[in-house]
Amino acid sequence: MKLKIYTPGHGLFLDTLIMYGFSSILQEGDFRYNVTGTAQMFEINVEDASLMDIAKVTKGLCEKSKESIIELLVNRLRLVQRQSLRRMEYFLEKMINMNVIKQLLRSYSSPGHALGEGREATRKQHVWLPLFPHIGKYFTGEYKYRAKNYGICPSCLVLASLGFYKAALHITPPLNRNNIYVVLLSFEGHVSGEILNRLIALKSDIIIKPSLRRATSILPLSVFIRTLLAYLSPDLLKNLYEAKASWTALSVMFNIIKGGVVQIRGYEEMTLNTFLSSLVRLMEIDEKRERKVNPIGKLTSLTEDLIRKGDTAAIESLYDFLVTRTSLDLYTASRQITKTLEEGFGKQFCEELAWLIK
Repeated sequence: MKLKIYTPGHGLFLDTLIMYGFSSILQEGDFRYNVTGTAQMFEINVEDASLMDIAKVTKGLCEKSKESIIELLVNRLRLVQRQSLRRMEYFLEKMINMNVIKQLLRSYSSPGHALGEGREATRKQHVWLPLFPHIGKYFTGEYKYRAKNYGICPSCLVLASLGFYKAALHITPPLNRNNIYVVLLSFEGHVSGEILNRLIALKSDIIIKPSLRRATSILPLSVFIRTLLAYLSPDLLKNLYEAKASWTALSVMFNIIKGGVVQIRGYEEMTLNTFLSSLVRLMEIDEKRERKVNPIGKLTSLTEDLIRKGDTAAIESLYDFLVTRTSLDLYTASRQITKTLEEGFGKQFCEELAWLIK
């Protein structure tokens, strides 16, 4: 039996979190599934599963993850204020009741769940800022729309919180724990459950790297995102590139000010396919050469050296070249890196980078 699940249609950031919430449930139950992303929503196709099967796994995972979700969002990152703790506990408890879960899952079995929710919904829970950055003053000021509560149902809140806990990459600078960078990979197109399961599993491996934490202190948000992606494993980079999808990194810089108030200091939506193709092309070039240099390892090693030197311009020029692939940008990157490190790319790596030039 094939089951279809649709995300509500609350916008890209919130729907991506809800998609990852569902994906983590399907991963937990070892279901076979795939996801198709569009501009409006995600359609999740599950093989050989019934609503009851998914409801049982949802109950178990929410029960198992409840304390960890609260610990992350309220205590560790402090992105949800403590006055919302009881309400969060209440919503998570509701998702442990089988009758409630089955009723809620049915509401995602067709498009349009978000109808009746949003800025005009007066009896819904106001969504928390880390789950939906577009409600913040950063956006209402930038795009000139009214600052008004955005109401969603408890199941959307729980699924988005689960998706944040399972799949959002969060990095805190080493000397300023009041700044938190959050990165979420989203897409339009078709992606297999195997790839999404890998992205969920990725989180515990990547956020602990000290060099990435240091990078948040010196790099612009857009450059930091590319740096972060370079640390993905080579086979995952190939999986993302080969998927029939257009990838976008959604990234937010949160800042916690006096009184525990959470503000947004930066937001970026960056398309990734050209950058991914450069990384994969470098690996392909290297595989054909007799003297291999491990280009992704060389790239991250250079990046770490430049982070230690604090040379933001050199890092930016290097990663800009991997998007533009122009000879001028390669020359600029080489010159700046040689000036900072007193050595260049190295002959072999420079030759492989040159093969990327259009």
